[in-house]
Amino acid sequence: MTAATTYLPTAFPAHGSPNWIDLYTDQVDQAKEFYAQLFKWDFRNRFSLVAETTGAEERTQESFVAIRGGDTTAELVDTQPAFEDMTMPSAWHCNVYVDNLEHALIAVEKMGGTVLSGPARRGAMATVATIADPEEAVLTLWEADEAAGLVATDESGTLSWLELETPNLVRAVDFYAAVFGWEANLVLNEDGLGQDDAIRFTKRGRQVAIAVSTPLEGMPASWCPVFAARDVDLYTVSAVRLGAVVMVEPWRSPVGRQACLVDPTGAAFALVGPQRPGVDEL
Repeated sequence: MTAATTYLPTAFPAHGSPNWIDLYTDQVDQAKEFYAQLFKWDFRNRFSLVAETTGAEERTQESFVAIRGGDTTAELVDTQPAFEDMTMPSAWHCNVYVDNLEHALIAVEKMGGTVLSGPARRGAMATVATIADPEEAVLTLWEADEAAGLVATDESGTLSWLELETPNLVRAVDFYAAVFGWEANLVLNEDGLGQDDAIRFTKRGRQVAIAVSTPLEGMPASWCPVFAARDVDLYTVSAVRLGAVVMVEPWRSPVGRQACLVDPTGAAFALVGPQRPGVDEL
């Protein structure tokens, strides 16, 4: 690479801003190959985590920072050393920046959420804790020590926002307003009318997340990253060629052209990009 790798933004993000995404997978080599080809990510080994110590035996867990254009875009964490005796599903983990982790965790529990793990140090980067909202959608909260989070966002092949599927939009609005100070508005359709099944979350005027109703009764609530794409249709074709599975074909949504996919390791993600004038919904 010709550009110098940058790990720190010029300023810390606002409290409640999505700031980091991790793919936890036991198929890290396959994931690296997929995202390198799809998004043109490069990878650098950042550190090894002690996964388990048994007597004199120490097993390590490798972590790979994804770089695009010299800036951080994501991280891939190899779960194989920690769970070599079992198969753990691959999944993207979404992180949100908080000014004060202790205060944020108090708000989580007050609003009916659960602290699943932490607080714990993440090397020299941050202190983190993993929480579940009242519908059990999981997020990690990140209080910075040396690193505020991602540098590259809102460019093709980088994080654009987070998307929540939940069976209870009203409860989600109340919870995330209390924990992150997110402002909520109905997503408007092309006629300028609000949709009852989609909420846009903003922070200081910037869109940070979208919440939509779960498409089927009984589906668990979940978060996934939404990556920017210059041409969602072309990226979708490329992803399928590289081994991904399309869950929702490219379509004309009120917030841009979107598609939902599962990568070759089994982790779900979404794409968003400009509308294609004159192209019918697929």
